Amino acid sequence: MERVKLFPGISETEERLYIPGGGVTKGLYVDCCSEDIPLAVVLTFCSEGDNIPDAFALVNHLNDWLHLVGKPENARSQWKAPCSWRLLFGSGIPPAIF
Repeated sequence: MERVKLFPGISETEERLYIPGGGVTKGLYVDCCSEDIPLAVVLTFCSEGDNIPDAFALVNHLNDWLHLVGKPENARSQWKAPCSWRLLFGSGIPPAIF
Protein backbone atom coordinates (compact mmCIF):
# COMPACT_ATOMS: atom_id res chain seq x y z
CA MET A 1 0.00 0.00 0.00
CA GLU A 2 1.25 3.43 -0.72
CA ARG A 3 0.05 7.00 -0.62
CA VAL A 4 0.01 8.94 -3.89
CA LYS A 5 -0.87 12.54 -4.68
CA LEU A 6 -4.61 13.01 -5.08
CA PHE A 7 -4.17 15.69 -7.77
CA PRO A 8 -0.58 15.43 -9.13
CA GLY A 9 0.68 18.75 -10.44
CA ILE A 10 -2.26 20.66 -8.92
CA SER A 11 -2.16 19.92 -5.22
CA GLU A 12 0.91 18.26 -3.77
CA THR A 13 -0.45 18.14 -0.22
CA GLU A 14 -3.53 15.90 -0.58
CA GLU A 15 -2.80 12.17 -0.78
CA ARG A 16 -4.88 9.04 -1.14
CA LEU A 17 -4.27 5.41 -0.36
CA TYR A 18 -3.35 3.44 -3.49
CA ILE A 19 -3.22 -0.33 -3.77
CA PRO A 20 -2.54 -1.19 -7.43
CA GLY A 21 -4.34 -4.38 -8.43
CA GLY A 22 -5.77 -4.76 -4.92
CA GLY A 23 -9.43 -5.14 -5.89
CA VAL A 24 -11.64 -4.70 -2.83
CA THR A 25 -8.62 -4.53 -0.49
CA LYS A 26 -8.63 -0.75 -0.16
CA GLY A 27 -12.32 -0.63 0.80
CA LEU A 28 -11.87 -3.44 3.29
CA TYR A 29 -8.81 -1.72 4.78
CA VAL A 30 -10.58 1.64 5.10
CA ASP A 31 -13.67 0.03 6.68
CA CYS A 32 -11.59 -1.95 9.18
CA CYS A 33 -9.59 1.15 10.13
CA SER A 34 -12.78 3.16 10.70
CA GLU A 35 -14.22 0.39 12.90
CA ASP A 36 -10.91 -0.19 14.73
CA ILE A 37 -10.74 -3.81 13.52
CA PRO A 38 -7.23 -5.29 13.20
CA LEU A 39 -6.41 -6.33 9.64
CA ALA A 40 -3.42 -7.80 7.87
CA VAL A 41 -3.37 -7.48 4.09
CA VAL A 42 -1.35 -10.08 2.19
CA LEU A 43 -1.08 -9.41 -1.53
CA THR A 44 1.04 -10.76 -4.33
CA PHE A 45 1.34 -9.57 -7.90
CA CYS A 46 0.87 -12.31 -10.49
CA SER A 47 1.23 -12.62 -14.23
CA GLU A 48 -1.63 -13.72 -16.43
CA GLY A 49 -2.22 -17.43 -16.77
CA ASP A 50 -1.78 -20.21 -14.26
CA ASN A 51 -1.34 -18.58 -10.84
CA ILE A 52 -1.52 -21.78 -8.80
CA PRO A 53 2.23 -21.69 -8.00
CA ASP A 54 1.79 -18.05 -6.90
CA ALA A 55 -1.08 -19.06 -4.58
CA PHE A 56 1.04 -21.77 -2.98
CA ALA A 57 4.00 -19.38 -2.61
CA LEU A 58 1.73 -16.83 -0.91
CA VAL A 59 0.26 -19.35 1.54
CA ASN A 60 3.78 -20.67 2.29
CA HIS A 61 4.93 -17.14 3.17
CA LEU A 62 1.82 -16.64 5.29
CA ASN A 63 2.47 -19.92 7.08
CA ASP A 64 6.12 -18.94 7.69
CA TRP A 65 4.88 -15.71 9.27
CA LEU A 66 1.95 -17.01 11.34
CA HIS A 67 2.94 -20.68 11.84
CA LEU A 68 -0.54 -21.90 10.92
CA VAL A 69 0.46 -25.52 10.32
CA GLY A 70 3.67 -27.46 10.84
CA LYS A 71 5.99 -28.04 7.92
CA PRO A 72 5.94 -31.63 6.63
CA GLU A 73 9.05 -33.33 5.29
CA ASN A 74 7.61 -33.25 1.78
CA ALA A 75 6.68 -29.61 1.09
CA ARG A 76 4.65 -30.57 -1.99
CA SER A 77 2.08 -32.43 0.08
CA GLN A 78 1.59 -29.60 2.59
CA TRP A 79 -1.35 -27.94 0.83
CA LYS A 80 -4.30 -29.41 -0.99
CA ALA A 81 -5.63 -27.48 -3.98
CA PRO A 82 -9.42 -26.97 -4.11
CA CYS A 83 -11.19 -29.25 -6.58
CA SER A 84 -12.42 -26.16 -8.45
CA TRP A 85 -8.84 -25.56 -9.64
CA ARG A 86 -8.87 -28.76 -11.73
CA LEU A 87 -10.85 -27.10 -14.51
CA LEU A 88 -9.33 -23.66 -14.05
CA PHE A 89 -8.73 -23.35 -17.78
CA GLY A 90 -11.79 -25.28 -18.88
CA SER A 91 -12.28 -28.96 -19.52
CA GLY A 92 -10.45 -30.89 -22.17
CA ILE A 93 -11.63 -31.25 -25.75
CA PRO A 94 -14.66 -33.56 -25.85
CA PRO A 95 -13.69 -36.77 -27.72
CA ALA A 96 -17.17 -36.94 -29.30
CA ILE A 97 -16.24 -34.18 -31.77
CA PHE A 98 -13.68 -36.40 -33.51
